[in-house]
Amino acid sequence: MLGIGDGVGLGAVLHRRVHRSPSGLSGEFGHTPINASGPRCGCGARGCLETFTNDTAILRAARDAGVADAGATIDDLRRRAADGDPALAEPLAEIGTILGRAVAGIVNVLGTPTIAVIGENHCLWPGLAPGFMEAMRASPVTAAHGVSVIVRPWHDSQHARGAASLAFAHPGTLA
Repeated sequence: MLGIGDGVGLGAVLHRRVHRSPSGLSGEFGHTPINASGPRCGCGARGCLETFTNDTAILRAARDAGVADAGATIDDLRRRAADGDPALAEPLAEIGTILGRAVAGIVNVLGTPTIAVIGENHCLWPGLAPGFMEAMRASPVTAAHGVSVIVRPWHDSQHARGAASLAFAHPGTLA
């Protein structure tokens, strides 16, 4: 599962079980270091994956490309993407490439055949997909070449369900 939105999360299901660390946590994929001189992340580090692929990064890329003004919001871009605005194609594909390169590394390690894309920005997938899939096919290890991608509709209640399932699976670790 690849969660894209205000951050970037990743959950791995291996042998029909959700993989978790010994402490019960997992999914902090957005804090994978990409570029030490990149933008400052909310975690305090510089150049984490999510600083190049989250809502703020998408807005920055659209503004830098001259296809969004300073007052644009991520919801504006989501609406425009849903309407098929071709002006967003290039900045979204570039972000998709960054995301695809990072996910290809995970796929090459775990050998996962399928990725389910979820999150608030799942609606941007048509724009992200070209860069993402190109990066997967360009991976030097072939595990990423044939990955199947499924995009799942998103509702904010899924955050609560995920948190609840984590709490039930590891009582006391989140207190």
